Amino acid sequence: MRRFSFFLTLGLIPCILFGRPQVIQESPGPLSQAHSFLEGAQNCNRCHTPDHKNQENKCLTCHSEIADRISQNSGYHKDKAKDCTSCHLEHQSLNWKLTGMDITEFDHDETGYPLKFSHSNIKDCFSCHRQEISLPREKSPSFLMGHSGCKTCHPSPHPGRQENCRICHTARSWRFDIWNRRGGL
Repeated sequence: MRRFSFFLTLGLIPCILFGRPQVIQESPGPLSQAHSFLEGAQNCNRCHTPDHKNQENKCLTCHSEIADRISQNSGYHKDKAKDCTSCHLEHQSLNWKLTGMDITEFDHDETGYPLKFSHSNIKDCFSCHRQEISLPREKSPSFLMGHSGCKTCHPSPHPGRQENCRICHTARSWRFDIWNRRGGL
């Protein structure tokens, strides 16, 4: 018993003097370009919790524009706050595409802006989600629009006369408008 106490005391001395032993974790792989500024063991806790639970809160701390939409119950992520990593998998490679989205399978209805009528013919996401009208992002393109509405993409043919296009026009056709349906002025 004395021998055990001696070794126990001997083992505890470094812990008492230097604190509890530090667990050194190795990165499972390089971060994507978008998160590469977080590379290094000293930054692990900026994204990960010690128990690897509730990490989504850490994602939403940096991605506040998505957190805002979730809190407003709007946009694509409105019901996806529980597990960011199911779609956005990190530690794959520097050139890894974090969205991992198959555009041909993407259901735009989930954004709250279904692509109907003439908008359903759009095949190139970036024809609408242009950098100058999307929320700013430094290292990757953003699909989050800064504003929504007709004039985000379509210049008004009659500026100053009407601010709300949908009073007269529908998404079915810009040429067919409510004035024509009512028989004109």
